[in-house]
Amino acid sequence: MLDYFPIFATPIFKGHIDIPDGSLPYWLTQSDLSSGRKKSNRGGWQSKDCRNDPYLNPLKTYLANAVSAFKLQSAWVNINRKGDENVPHCHPGADLSFVWYLTDSTGLKLQNPNVFDQFRILREFEHKEGHFYESINFSFAAGDIIIFPSAIVHSVIEHTEDEPRVSVSGNLEWKPPVTAETEALTLSQLAPLIS
Repeated sequence: MLDYFPIFATPIFKGHIDIPDGSLPYWLTQSDLSSGRKKSNRGGWQSKDCRNDPYLNPLKTYLANAVSAFKLQSAWVNINRKGDENVPHCHPGADLSFVWYLTDSTGLKLQNPNVFDQFRILREFEHKEGHFYESINFSFAAGDIIIFPSAIVHSVIEHTEDEPRVSVSGNLEWKPPVTAETEALTLSQLAPLIS
């Protein structure tokens, strides 16, 4: 019998943010008024960048406290109705991505980042504590937020319910605050290059 060591884990974070009153009807109305944009969505509606929308203020406050070294790079609203889905994709140019659910939702699928390199190993071994998965499907309650590395390939399986699935997605960029200490360190690293 071999001992199993689950090291080199992928950091995935989950939290909860109260949904502002009126936000859900607001976004559903917006989806009726504009055609939205097409990215990974097949069917459904996706807003343009809306990070300055007042309904996102609780999200921005939460992110500023929970992951303060990461700054909001972009945010958009997704509305999937019956039959809509998002194909597998990742978010190049960002460090972390998030999904904040405005409705109870199922369907987010995260692919194991090691699936290509370790395909045969993942197929051969199972472990009672898990960890040997090609992908994992998630379910969330309204208000839940998940944050994960932007390089993780993810998709949203076809929506099968009559009520729309509504979420806010976005990207975060690592921008730690500059302090006198970090600024001095940066200058000392650059000094040999300029002399």
